Amino acid sequence: DTAWYNSQPDGVVYFDKAAYGWKGDMPENTFVTIKPGTVSLSPYCFGSEFGNPRYNNLVGISFPDSLKIIGENAFCLCKNLRSVTVPDGVGEIGNFTFAYCFGLESVTIPNSVERIDSYAFYYCNSLKGVYFKGTEAEWKKIGVNFAEEEPPKILTVHFVGQNSSSAAEEMIASHRSETEKVISGIVEVLLRMMTAGTK
Repeated sequence: DTAWYNSQPDGVVYFDKAAYGWKGDMPENTFVTIKPGTVSLSPYCFGSEFGNPRYNNLVGISFPDSLKIIGENAFCLCKNLRSVTVPDGVGEIGNFTFAYCFGLESVTIPNSVERIDSYAFYYCNSLKGVYFKGTEAEWKKIGVNFAEEEPPKILTVHFVGQNSSSAAEEMIASHRSETEKVISGIVEVLLRMMTAGTK
């Protein structure tokens, strides 16, 4: 470590317009918001090597619209990361970017992405699907190179278009619809009870 690094406060360390990494112990259930103006995440920014799982407490992350580059292995072994929305403007998801993120359930990818490298989602065993903010034709143009011999062998791609910013929005809308149905049913039952009581 350099004198410059040692002088930085705990948390995300920035160098110019790059997020360099995390300094200090990461508290449980950490949600990181990358500051506006950040252009890149360095390789291994939040990633770990085997035997040194430093970022198991990372459960979520928010990126600024300025982000263009996510380095290789940036989130490798972030075992408790649940969902990720890659911002518009990012062009590539590199090797092992989200490898061994065992808890990762959903990833939203913009149509600015032109390539997804091998092992980008290696052993993301909980990954239910990818939400692509574009059309099926645009998706087919991406150089998707999933390692078919390793899990996840099959990923469901949902084409949510540019009007939907994330998988979370779809889930919220779905839950809202179900809640409204339940409330409507309760109101209907109460009205019937009240009507029966007046007879």
